[in-house]
Amino acid sequence: MNRDEAVWYYRLGGQTLGPVSWVEVEQLTRDTIDAGELMVARGGDAGWTKAADVAAANPELAPAAAPVAPVAPQAEEPAAAEADWSAIGEPEPEPAATEDVPWATPEPSGAAADVLGGAAVARDVGRPAVAPQVQRPVYAGGMAPKEGLGGWIGQSWEMVSGDLGAFILGLLLVGIVSVVTLFICAPPLQAGLFIMALKKFRGEPISAGTVFEGFQFFWPAWGLALVQALLSGAIGGILGGILGAGLGAAGVDQEVIAMAGQVVGSIVGLVIGAAFFFSWVLLVDRAMGPIDAIKNSWAVTSEELVSYIGIVFVLQLIGMAGAIACGVGVLVTAPMVLCATVAAYMWRFRSL
Repeated sequence: MNRDEAVWYYRLGGQTLGPVSWVEVEQLTRDTIDAGELMVARGGDAGWTKAADVAAANPELAPAAAPVAPVAPQAEEPAAAEADWSAIGEPEPEPAATEDVPWATPEPSGAAADVLGGAAVARDVGRPAVAPQVQRPVYAGGMAPKEGLGGWIGQSWEMVSGDLGAFILGLLLVGIVSVVTLFICAPPLQAGLFIMALKKFRGEPISAGTVFEGFQFFWPAWGLALVQALLSGAIGGILGGILGAGLGAAGVDQEVIAMAGQVVGSIVGLVIGAAFFFSWVLLVDRAMGPIDAIKNSWAVTSEELVSYIGIVFVLQLIGMAGAIACGVGVLVTAPMVLCATVAAYMWRFRSL
C-alpha cells in the first residue's frame, strides 16, 4: 500500500472529499481533526473506517525515518586538554521523518474555506514545498492561474489560438463521432475536450485525438450528463408548468405563456450551469464520480452563486457569438468556453 498514492477519500463537514494521498490524510489529522474521528475509505471499500484504525492495521502507511548521516571520526584531543563535559546528559535529536515536509500555504484559493467551512486544510491549499514524488510531469509553457473572468477569458483565447488546428479538429471529431454513434459517445467525448483544455493549460502536448482520452471516463461522464439533463428538465418543467398554469388562469395569450416558459427554462439552465460549473473538470482531473464532482462543485459555487450565474451567462454569450459567421465561429468560441472553465478551475483549486 503506497502512502503517496492519491486513492483515499474522507468525510468532513458533511462532504465526501478526495482523492488524496495518505500523507495528506496525516496532515489533516494533525491540523484539523483527530485520527480517531476522521472517517476514510478507498474506492471500492465496503464502508468507512477511522483513520487511526487504518494506520494501525497498515504499518506500511507509517512515515519512514530518514537515514542518519554517518558521523565523521573526530581527531583525538591531546591528553593535556581539559575535557568539555557540558554536553553530557543532553538527549540526541531524533531523526526527522522524510514525509514531514513544510507546507506552502501563502494564499489559499478560497475553495478550502468554501468546501470545509473554514476547517483549514483541503487539497487546494497548496502542495508540499518539498513533494515526496512528482504527481505530474512538468512541461515548459504551462500557464499561471489568474483571477477574474477577464483573466480566464484572456487565457482561453491564448490557449485556443496557440493550438487552433487541434481544437477545431477535436471539436469536429466530437460532433461527427457523436452523430454517427447516435450521441452514445457524446458525454465521454465532452470529457475528452476538458482533458484537452487541461493539458493545454499545463503546457502538455495535445492533438485532435486527445478527445478520445475521455473514454476512460465513459460511465462517469454519462452519469454526470444524465444528472445535469434530468435536473434541468425536471426543475424547468415544474416551474414552467406552474407559471403557465397561473398565466393561463389569468387569461394571458398562449404566445406570451410560451415565451415566459422559455425565459424560465433559460434561468434554470443558468442556475444549473453555475451549480455544475466545476463538475466536468473535477471528474476528469481528480477522477471523481459524478455525485462527488457535483457536490464539490456546488460547495465552491454556492457561496457566490449569483457571480457564477453571471459567469455562465457571459460564457454562453461568447459561445453563441460564434454562430454569427454562419456557425463557423463556433469552432473557435466553443473551445474558448471550455478553456475559460479550466482557467477558472485552476485559479479556484490551484491544481497545477
